[in-house]
Parts: sequence; C-alpha cells; structure tokens
Amino acid sequence: MTEAYDIRTLDKAITNVNSDLGIGAVASGMKRYILTVGVTNTNSAEETLTLYEGDTATGEQTTKLTMQLQNKDVLFLGDNVSDIDLPLFIIDSEKYLTAKCATTGARLFVRYYDR
Repeated sequence: MTEAYDIRTLDKAITNVNSDLGIGAVASGMKRYILTVGVTNTNSAEETLTLYEGDTATGEQTTKLTMQLQNKDVLFLGDNVSDIDLPLFIIDSEKYLTAKCATTGARLFVRYYDR
C-alpha cells in the first residue's frame, strides 16, 4: 500500500533577524523532514543564509545548514522530485526551523513534511 505524505512548501523573504518562518514548532511525537532548500540572494552583495533548529523561535539555536551566495545567486539543494526517504536534514519533535541572513536578506524556498 502506498503511503500518503502531506508535502508542504514555504516561500519567504528572510532578513538579518532570526525568523521562525511562520510554520511553528514540530508537533509532539513527530519530526520535520526537510526535502529541498532553495535560496535566492536578493541583493547585489555576498549573502550567507543559515537554517537552524531551536527550542523556541528565537532562542538558543543549532545550525543545520549554511548557504553562501554571491550577488543575485540562486542555489537549490535536493531536487524537485526528492526521495522522501532521503531528506537533507530532520528537525526534531517540538523544535522550530528558523532562518537568518548575515546581511540584508534573501528569499528562502523549503519543501518539507511532518511525520
């Protein structure tokens, strides 16, 4: 029998202030599987975007992924038809996925599911 997955998509502008991305914490007893991460540098200077896992949206954070981009670069990790059994990384139960840019900002695209 084929399992159904509720794969969700996030597309959000990220600034130099840590953001919880508006998707909230992972529900108790579940994990958040990150399948695809894409970043577009929206300014004309070098930019670094970091994704974190944390107990709160803005508190202590653990780095999960850092992406460095030149001016106007676009970078994707994972493909558009990602194998759901091979996520890029996993966010644990009751934790938040957050993001922050080093300077002025970038656009973040994430495909994920909770299970």
